[in-house]
Amino acid sequence: MNFVTILIILFLVLFLGYPFVFGKKEPVPKGPSLKDIEEEIEREVKLLRKKQKKIFFCPKCGSIYNPADRFCGNCGIKLQP
Repeated sequence: MNFVTILIILFLVLFLGYPFVFGKKEPVPKGPSLKDIEEEIEREVKLLRKKQKKIFFCPKCGSIYNPADRFCGNCGIKLQP
């Protein structure tokens, strides 16, 4: 084999073999946009805030009390209904 034949074979192998070795890559599927993610987070936060019970604190001592209580269990002050 002479040098020209070797170059032609090498060129054909590289040219024809390239797509098989480095073939087309599959496109990466796109996920939700940043705006969609932020909107989903905001919806979840609103739902959590609706579910969250309001916490009541005694105006005198600052301890937590139940809204049905008439007096503070810690300091005994009369609580507003």
